[in-house]
Amino acid sequence: MIEFDQVTKQFPDGTKAVNNINFRVKEGEFFVLIGPSGCGKTTTLKMINRLIDASEGTIKINDENILSKNLHKLRWEIGYVLQQIALFPHMTIAENIAIVPELKKWSKSDTNARIDELLEMVGLHPGTYRDRLPSELSGGQQQRIGVVRALAGNPDILLMDEPFSALDPLSRDQLQQDVGDLQKQIKKTIVFVTHDINEALLLADRIAIMQEGSIVQVDTPENILDHPANDFVRSFIGNKTNPWKETVEKVMSETDAPGAPVIPHTATLTKAVDQLKASEKDVLRVLNRNEAVGSISYKQIVHYLSDFEASVKEEVQK
Repeated sequence: MIEFDQVTKQFPDGTKAVNNINFRVKEGEFFVLIGPSGCGKTTTLKMINRLIDASEGTIKINDENILSKNLHKLRWEIGYVLQQIALFPHMTIAENIAIVPELKKWSKSDTNARIDELLEMVGLHPGTYRDRLPSELSGGQQQRIGVVRALAGNPDILLMDEPFSALDPLSRDQLQQDVGDLQKQIKKTIVFVTHDINEALLLADRIAIMQEGSIVQVDTPENILDHPANDFVRSFIGNKTNPWKETVEKVMSETDAPGAPVIPHTATLTKAVDQLKASEKDVLRVLNRNEAVGSISYKQIVHYLSDFEASVKEEVQK
């Protein structure tokens, strides 16, 4: 779907932000770029829609060099969500969402139907939110509109640059769950930049870890935790223990969830997230010998991972 072949980006001052990177993002994959500040992850993302052009190498989408595509058409086919939500403040929510469909000369009826469809998809009732201004929404709601606006023209690819990092923890947890749920519905190819390893582990099908402009490991979350490529990766993920191998029994609540998909109490968190991704539900019912003993959700897993990370940092600081 998206292929980087020996791609380098050197700025006029001589700074080499990205150095000879190679990777391929599969169609429908949730692919995360992660690394410390200044490692080149945002530059890499921006080269996909040519906000920044590569100095060397080739970037292809569906086996076509992006330099051979019309720039406006390329960007219309790629949704883009920023940390700075950047909704137009004097335009209504509906007007913000309609920008790309109108540029693509969709009919008024098709545009309105798309607005309503997307608002419903992210839990914002069109009758309530269509005519509101961005200032009338919370930060989390504004970021949902940012995601919806990027999807309005039905792009094949969605680029997301640290979209949740400015939100409060509760909004961030909810948006992480929303994007995971949304991906099950829209099945887009998503390239997502973050500095938060827990966010990457929760959302990604595969993760590319970057260091000083280079990619040092591309792998599934589980393999990165179990088999870090070098000391930098080991240090970056923060510990040698894989919290994803913890059983759901340790993380679940004792609240039953009748009708939800079931999972055994001995299953790992990795298995739970896989099952949540494949399910239409937000919660799983936990069984022990065919008896319900509790339930587990995305939010509980996120909180467990956050607590785990905090305890590791505390141990390191002692």
